Amino acid sequence: MIPVIGIIGYSGWGKTLLVEALCAELTRRGRRVGTLKHDGHGHSYDRAGSDTWRHRRGGAAASVVFSGTGMALFGNGAGMETALRCLEACVPDLDLVILEGFSQGAHPCILIGDEKRPQPPGRVLTTLPALTGEGSLSSETLARLAELIEGEAARQIAATVPTG
Repeated sequence: MIPVIGIIGYSGWGKTLLVEALCAELTRRGRRVGTLKHDGHGHSYDRAGSDTWRHRRGGAAASVVFSGTGMALFGNGAGMETALRCLEACVPDLDLVILEGFSQGAHPCILIGDEKRPQPPGRVLTTLPALTGEGSLSSETLARLAELIEGEAARQIAATVPTG
């Protein structure tokens, strides 16, 4: 299984800003990073009337749309494990996955914002203040977070290696 690190915090507190910066820094360090974005609002991503929507309305369990510039999978609700398996199957050589949102998961995470918020079930690696926009994340903090994530990813990989 690919190592997973979550980025959690309230809406508007800088999760996407941090994920974007971490992807750039970890990629610069030679890591292949995938991301999963949890939508806790139940948005529909497939437009009513589109071909993929019509395929699913007709009974398809899932529908993939693709081109030379990208692809999207539409299906009925999925949990984090299913989404992670899909990502792993599509891009099998990832070094780690950053999961934005999904504070209910048991994965280790970086918490953005108030330390007094209800603690997630996963281990909190560190807590950051809310990120308010461009320039709110120093290069030193970003480097420290990338090192923390690389260490946690190595720990997760080591925990899956059979001993004996």
